[in-house]
Amino acid sequence: MDLKALRAAAKELNEVIGLVDDDGNDIEITKKMTEDELKKILKEATSLVKPTDVLSDETQEILDELSAGDEEEEEEEEEANEEEEEEEEEESLHDKVEGADKLADLKAIASENNEFKPLRKKLNTFKKANELKEAMLDLLDDIEADEAAEKIHEKNIKNQPVRGGKGKPAPKEEEEEEEEEEEKPKRKGGPPKGVRPNFKKEGSMAEFMDNLVKKGGTWEELAKTCEKEGKKRELRTKFTPSTMKAHVKFRVSKDPKFLGKLKITNDGIK
Repeated sequence: MDLKALRAAAKELNEVIGLVDDDGNDIEITKKMTEDELKKILKEATSLVKPTDVLSDETQEILDELSAGDEEEEEEEEEANEEEEEEEEEESLHDKVEGADKLADLKAIASENNEFKPLRKKLNTFKKANELKEAMLDLLDDIEADEAAEKIHEKNIKNQPVRGGKGKPAPKEEEEEEEEEEEKPKRKGGPPKGVRPNFKKEGSMAEFMDNLVKKGGTWEELAKTCEKEGKKRELRTKFTPSTMKAHVKFRVSKDPKFLGKLKITNDGIK
């Protein structure tokens, strides 16, 4: 969508429906107009086009592309707002636990919030506030990691691109293949003795992530590196510290020796 095409579309719309500014004055399409100015005019004019208005295929294609771009931006903004709200709620509960120094206060928080259901039966076994606080924070981290993994799976299905023309099924994205692999039922007895499960497809993003986490680093560093690699591969998946925790958690659950001598900490893998 170049400047020349935008200008031609704006001129055609001006001829077909007549474009006016906020003051009711006729808009004149000139060569001095920037790309952003032309796009703004076209986007605003889209709602004025009637089914009976006849436009060229080129102009209609540009209007459709601009409309689709707006819808995608709105969806992304809505998703970002939802994630932000969820993070704020999670941070609020996280902050409550962090700010509580008394054992009684921590037990009250655990009793009032369903996130801590797994701990309720053992609350009386905790005699020190710092021990209960650590257990509660670990549980919140696990919940966040599980939610992040679920979101990745949903996005992979939703954003799966269509390739190969009409009637041909789209090939599965690497991340979706990985998630599907996770859902496969375990064979009785597990893999043959001495053989580790094969999680990855050679050259896949999953393989890149596996090799990366085995080198160690903080969750933030690992997520940043994966985000950069994902952009190179033109993947839509976002990689965050929670994503990395979920990935490592799954790998270790399938193969306890996955990380070798490295260990998982609150800050990362060391």
